[in-house]
Order: sequence, then structure tokens, then C-alpha cells
Amino acid sequence: MENQELQQEYEIGYLLKTEADREVVNRLLSQHEAVVTKEGPLRLTTLSYEIEKLNQAVFGWTRFTAQRSNIPALEHDVKMSPQIVRSLLVVAEPIQEESSVASSGEGVSKKSESEVVVDASQSVGSAQLSNEDIEKKIEEILK
Repeated sequence: MENQELQQEYEIGYLLKTEADREVVNRLLSQHEAVVTKEGPLRLTTLSYEIEKLNQAVFGWTRFTAQRSNIPALEHDVKMSPQIVRSLLVVAEPIQEESSVASSGEGVSKKSESEVVVDASQSVGSAQLSNEDIEKKIEEILK
């Protein structure tokens, strides 16, 4: 029980030089006794500015569980790894299942297509005021 209290879920986002460098991230995670729970797909991206003479990098992310005491050493090793261009490690927010969100009534309310069309037409209609109407409204506000 005490061991689980020291565990926390984290997420790390990273820019890599090549797709093969994901193995470096996974190796570092396993060295620091982290258990990978989910990995995002790797995606080649153009960088906004040059980093280490690179214009493109491979973006990826990994969600994992680890002991809190292992995180500082993991962050240090990730920063020292030459294959990892940039990284950001954060405490992960709990993932809510879509079915539990819908059943609990939380989240975005769903509208039918006809309601959306009606709402859009009402906003368009109210936006079409004449200049005289606008000036009258301004005068009322300023009084």
C-alpha cells in the first residue's frame, strides 16, 4: 500500500532526432522503474525555429507510472540524452472514459442539428443592424 502511495502517473512529451530514438526514451523509462501505460504516435513536425541545427524533429509522447522519488533522476537523464532534442515531463491528469462523462452529464451538452441551425440563424439575424440602430444603442448606453 505504501508503495502505491509513492507512485504517480506522468506524461512526457518529446522531440527526437529520428523515430528510432523512441527506444532511448523507453530505455530511460525502464531504467527508472517506470511502467508505460500509453504511447502516442510519432509525427514528423517542422520546428518553428532551428534547434541544434535541426529544422524538423519527431514529436511523440508517453504516459507512464513511476515512483515520485525516481522523477528527478529521470528528468536529468532525459536532458542529458543527445537523441532527445526537447522534452517536457508533467504530472498526468486522470483520463475520463467517454462513457462515464456522458453518463454523468458532465462535459459539453449535445444539441441536435436543428438546434444548432436555429442558434446560428438567430445570431446572424441579430448581427444585421442598421447604422441608425447601432447609433441609437450607443446613445442609450452613454446616457
